[in-house]
Order: sequence, then C-alpha cells, then structure tokens
Amino acid sequence: MVLAGVLIYALIYSYLTLSKFNAFNATAADLGINASMLYGVFHGSLSLSPGKTGFINTGKLIYLILAPFYNLYPHEQVLLIFQSVWISLCSIPIYFIAKMKTPGGFIPVAVSLLWLLYYPMAGVNWFDFHFMALFPTFFLSAFAFSIYGRWKIALVFFLLATITDFLIPFVMIYYSSVTLYLDYKNGRRIGKNHTAWILITFSISIFIVTNVLFGFSY
Repeated sequence: MVLAGVLIYALIYSYLTLSKFNAFNATAADLGINASMLYGVFHGSLSLSPGKTGFINTGKLIYLILAPFYNLYPHEQVLLIFQSVWISLCSIPIYFIAKMKTPGGFIPVAVSLLWLLYYPMAGVNWFDFHFMALFPTFFLSAFAFSIYGRWKIALVFFLLATITDFLIPFVMIYYSSVTLYLDYKNGRRIGKNHTAWILITFSISIFIVTNVLFGFSY
C-alpha cells in the first residue's frame, strides 16, 4: 500500500508540475537558477577560484552530487519529475520509523500515507524545484537507519541532508545537540554519539566556509 501510494503521488505531481511548466506558469526563478548550476558543472561554468562566477556553492553542495545524473538529460522537466518522486519516497522511511515506534498493524501504513496527503509538502512540490525540498527524505531516511542501528548508513544520509541547503546546518546542530544531551542524561554511550559529533563538526564547518566565502548576509 505504501509503494502504491508513492507511485500514485509521484505520477500525479509529476503530471501537475509538468503541466504547469509547459503552460509557462513555472514562476519560481530558482528552477532556472538550479538547472543552470547543475548544467554548468560539466559545461564550463564551475570555478575553483573564490569570488569568480560559478564558484562552488558550499551552501548547496548537493548539486555537485546530482549534476552527473542531471547532465544525462539536462532539461528542467527532469528536475520537476525527480522532485515529485523524491518527496513521495519519504513515506518509506516514515513507514519504518512508525513500524518501530508504534504498536504496528495498520498504523505504520496510515502514518506513511498521511505524509503523501500532507498539504504543506504539496506546496513545496508545487513551488517548482528547490534543493531544500530534498532534505526531508534524506533526513528521515537517516533517522530510520539510526533507530535500526545502521549508524554508518545513517551518517551518510545525515551528511547528504546537511548539504541540501545553507540553513540546514542549524537544524543538524540542534538535532545532534539534543541527541547528545539525551544520551548523556540517560547514561547511554552508543553509535549515535559519534554520529552526532561528526554532524556538529561538519555542519559548523559548512556554515563557516559558506559565510566566509559568500558573506554573512547570505
């Protein structure tokens, strides 16, 4: 049922966002900006010199990971479809989180499907394409792996979540700090401690580098 929900959501919102784009109603400038960033990685618009046009955007490093895939078929429509599919996939880690944290039965399925019906996420999907829209699926996938004790995989997803937007390091620092506080308060010393410290260090580093390179107004 969850996979069916993922498929239905992805198909419906891919159709809606493509229809909006084809009707010249894609009004958020970020779709063009982000498509240009992704395209430029392999077409001469990426610079390794700070201050120059095309210098690596450390506030959205996820674009460097997505660029190879986007450039296989570099069209804005691909981003709209990808975003619709990616947002819908978030219901899968939500299912496994609910399966661990609830009595089970139909409850995990219901919680998972409610994500697909959550109206604010529909608004995100409708607002053309933004890298920050990738955050929930990365973060909740990481959280799901962590509660099942798969710390190495969880860390990879946490790090990917951190580089989706320049404000996310704040989220990760807060999350990691609360995790550490609860662990020390309860006398636990488990894998999440190392994960939390790595996330705090990585997030602070990303924040400092981004603001040094682009200015604190960024």
